[in-house]
Order: sequence, then structure tokens, then C-alpha cells
Amino acid sequence: MFSRMDVVLASFALNVLTLALPLVVLQVYDRIIPSQSTDTFTFMVLGLVSVVFLDGALRYLRTYVTTWAGTRFEHAASVRACDQFLGAEVQDFETTPPGVQMERYSAIEALREHQSGQGLVSYAELPFAFLFVGLIALIGGPLVYAPIAVCVIAALFAIWLGICLDRIVRQRNELDDDRYNFIFQVLNGIHSVKGLGMEALMCRHYQHLHAPVSYVMEKLVFYSSLGQSVGAILSNFAMVSVALLGSIFVINGDLTGGSLMACTLLGGRAIQPLIRMIGVWVQYRSLKLSNERLNALGAIRQENNSPENIANTPEITGDIRFEKATIYQSNTGFPIFKDLDLHFKSGEIIAILGQVGGGKSALLETIAGFIPVTEGSMKFDGVDSRDISYRKLRQKMGYVRQNAPLFRGTLRENLTKFRSRDHLPAALEIADKLGLSEIIAAMPKGLETPVGESASEGLSGSVQQMVSLTLTFADKPKILLLDEANTALDGDADRRLREYLETLKGKSTVLMITERPSLINIADRVLDASHGVVKQIEWEGFGPAKPKAPEPPKEENPKQTEGGTSA
Repeated sequence: MFSRMDVVLASFALNVLTLALPLVVLQVYDRIIPSQSTDTFTFMVLGLVSVVFLDGALRYLRTYVTTWAGTRFEHAASVRACDQFLGAEVQDFETTPPGVQMERYSAIEALREHQSGQGLVSYAELPFAFLFVGLIALIGGPLVYAPIAVCVIAALFAIWLGICLDRIVRQRNELDDDRYNFIFQVLNGIHSVKGLGMEALMCRHYQHLHAPVSYVMEKLVFYSSLGQSVGAILSNFAMVSVALLGSIFVINGDLTGGSLMACTLLGGRAIQPLIRMIGVWVQYRSLKLSNERLNALGAIRQENNSPENIANTPEITGDIRFEKATIYQSNTGFPIFKDLDLHFKSGEIIAILGQVGGGKSALLETIAGFIPVTEGSMKFDGVDSRDISYRKLRQKMGYVRQNAPLFRGTLRENLTKFRSRDHLPAALEIADKLGLSEIIAAMPKGLETPVGESASEGLSGSVQQMVSLTLTFADKPKILLLDEANTALDGDADRRLREYLETLKGKSTVLMITERPSLINIADRVLDASHGVVKQIEWEGFGPAKPKAPEPPKEENPKQTEGGTSA
């Protein structure tokens, strides 16, 4: 709060101006009316009208300042959260369900409303409650005990209400996490749900998940409404208690009527910041949890992108070497590969075959930085992967999966990766070579065709895969990772892809997981990854693959072949 001096100063001025009405009432009843001083009364009324206009202007400015503060907070926090998401280590990020991540992200909005709403204003005005209470003591003497008693009652009620709400808010958010995770799963697998006729079953399961949420929400709304109702009652009670107690003093001649009117107005004004704080206290229980969620988002383990690692990242040529590397599955802790020794030379084209679940994709994901090397090392051009910045390295690396998504936008924006039109010619050059340009030309909107999520349903799987390949090839990566990236391509598109990959020999290191003989035939080497073992094999066209014949022993110290094996 104290960092926002603009809000503090505006609140100070507003609370000082608030004193005008009680003081004017005091003067009117105790001095102006008995003396019938019309000139003084006119002067005071003009001053009071001026104060009202100045008060309105200051309130408008304070609202503008707090709204702008909330907007700036939301923008900065949202950008920082997005950077946290994109810079996270993939394994650590995937351990948290998408529903929980979205709940964490939505916490920013709740905190923004607090920053731009009554919370910030209430904090700024709270100290002035003591000013008003002090003035009541100065003017009315013992009358001050009435608003003090109301303040104590309000504080005790706020503590009790906060304890009740803390438990309810946490319970609601736990239930929301389960509910949102289920919705994400259903939406992602909607085709399977419909194909298996599970609509009614899924709806019934969601009904079971939502039932306790409704019960908790009913209690949350009840306690929130109770806080507002009690606050309004206490506000009125403060004024009534001052008026009743003051009337006794007036009857006994210990207090004037003007002093009683001023103290009544000050009593109502003194209790207002505390009443607003009850509402803030109610919000605080949710805000506390929102802060915890936002902190949890910030605690996601990040990829090492320090200035030192950025400086250590080489201008890669495509040379990759595994030395006694061990790679573990994140969910089971079971080693995918152990003591892996591999060397991929710069400019090689490597085809990787193997059984389902044999670790082919895990090998590419490790090179892409999605799975860390736990033991041993993986080096790019002689530099250990632990000492580099993957964010910088990936600028010269391309990775295309079988179901690579297109992002909401247009074909042009996807082909240029949402960069300026200066990057479009390079993408269109690749599109011509892959035959994508002809398909785009036949579309009514051409490059402005909307894609991404439901908008891309009109595009065939082949076209979506060709777009993913095109935007990847356009940046001319030095390391190209293709994980079944051609499964949806027809014969002509597959031929064009093969011809383009052949032009990359000696320029880029290409590692491709594929079962298509057309692509395997252009490979410099063929590896088989099965059961945690990677070994080089011989490939004879359309015939079956067989292990490479062992080389005759050499008299010198034998070394592992460039293809490498893993224990």
C-alpha cells in the first residue's frame, strides 16, 4: 500500500474534506443559528458546495489511479505468467494437470480486482478511522466509547468470519481443480467420448463432481452475504448508539445539539473504513489462496536461461554426442536408456526404427531438451547440455511431432510463426517445394485462411502436417527432429519431402522416426531403439532390417562405433 503514495495522498485529501460537513453542522447549530449570522452561513454553504465538487473530482481521480494500477498489475502478471509457462521444464510442467494450471492463471484476475477495487482504497483509508474517533473524543468526550465498542464488535466478527471462510474457500478450490481437470479431459477426448457412446456416463460423472461444489458455493455465498449484512447493521448501529448516548448528555446539559450532530456524523464516518475492511477480509481468504496459486505458478522449475548459459551456447553445426547418458521416465522413475553412447555427426541423416514404447520419441525429446539427462552427458558441438540455454539453442533446432498443432490465427501467421511479413518469402519457398502452395492457392481465403483449434477442422491431416513441416524448415535449422512427421502425407507429398530432405545432407543433422522405406532409404545410418537399447542396423531397401555385421577387431584399443549402443 505504501508504495502507492498517489492513492494514499488522494485518500488523505478526501478524508480531510469529509470533516467539512460535521464541522459546518457544529458551527451552524451552536453559533450561526443562535446568533442569526446570515453572512457567515452563506459563506459556509458556498465553502461546503466547493468541498463537494472537490470531493467528487478527487474520487474520480482516485478511481482512475486504482483502475490503472489494477490494469498494469494484470498486464505485468499475465506476461510474467506466460513467460513462466513457456520457460518451464517440460517434465515439471506436465506433472500438473491443465485445469490446475488454468486455475493458477485465473488467480491473476482476482488479484487485479483487489488491486483496482475497494481493497486498496480500504487499506489507505483505515488509518483515518482513528482520526475520526479522536475528533469524537475531542468534541463529545465519553461519546467516543460508542464507536469504539462497535469497532471491537466488527473486529471480532471479521475474525470469526475469516476462520469460517478460509476452510470453505480451500474446499471449493480443491473441488474446482477436480471439476476443471475432468472438463479438460472430456473436451480433449470428445471424439472418443462420442465414439464410445459415453456422453450420458460423462454427464453423470460430472454431475457427481459438481454436487459438492454447489453445496460449498451455497455456504460461501451465505457467509459473504452475512458479512455485507452485518456490516450495514453495524454502520447504522454506530450512528444510532452515538445519537442515543449523546441525547442523554444533551438533556443533562453536558453537550450541545451541534456537538451531538457532529459526533453522530463522525461516528458513522469512523466506522465506514472498518465496515469496508470486513468486506476486504472476506475477499482476503480468496486472495490468500489466489496468492498461493500465483506463487505456485512462479515456482514451476524453469529451464536454465541464465546469461552465462546463453554465452556458453554454441553456434551449433549439428554435432550431438551422448556419453554414458542415463534418461529416466518422469512419471515412473524407470530408466528409458542407461549408459547410452551415441554420436550423431553434423550433416548426417539418421533414421530411427523400433518397437512401440522402445524409447524412440524419448530420444528426440531428450535432444530437444524436454527430458533431462540425469547421469552422464549430452553435448552439442562439445558443450554439455547442462551448460547451455535451450531457448537460444532451439532457434537453430526444429522439432515436428506426428500431431503437431496449429495455433489460432491464419495460415500466414502460422507459417511465419506470428512474425512480420519479412519471414513469409522463406516459408513460401519451402511451401512450393512441398507442394503446399498449390493447396493454399485453391483455398478461398488463401494465406488468410483461419486455422487453429476448431477453425482448423476444415484442413486435412495432410495439410496440417505440411504446414508444420513448412514453418519448421523455413528457419533452416541445423538440427531437425522428425517424429513420425510424415504419417498423414500422400505419395506425392512424401516424395517432395524426401527430395527436400536429401538437399539437407551435409547441411543439417536430421533425426527422423519413420517406418516409410522411402525416407529410410535416404538415411546415412539406420538405428533401432527397442527395450532401452539403441543399435545400428543394416537396411536393405524394402527388405527387413537386420543388425549390422560386426566389424573385425582392431589391434588398437577398440572403441564404440559411431552408431553407438546402450546397455
